[in-house]
Amino acid sequence: MNTIFCLVSRQSMANVLPVLMFNPEQVVLFATPEEKKSADYLEKLFSNKSIKVNRIDNLDAYDYHLFKQTVKNEIMKYEDRVILNVTGGTKLMALAAYESFIECSKPI
Repeated sequence: MNTIFCLVSRQSMANVLPVLMFNPEQVVLFATPEEKKSADYLEKLFSNKSIKVNRIDNLDAYDYHLFKQTVKNEIMKYEDRVILNVTGGTKLMALAAYESFIECSKPI
């Protein structure tokens, strides 16, 4: 199984295009309360394409350390192939996720 981690933001196409291009079996959406509607939209779209969706909601986009640890914890749950789409979220979310993937030797 392959899994793509996506950082949700209002610019949904940053997550839609890579998922449709790579056609993973599963997507994990990381969303803040402010981006709940965008996450809902993405979940519906991906589910309609028969892609399993897991959500990590109510994240604080500006708590760097907590976000980084949350991403690392999720990486550990997926022993299969996991990759990061680093184009979404806030810059701080993207940096924290990027560092998590580098530290876990996972592709970005």
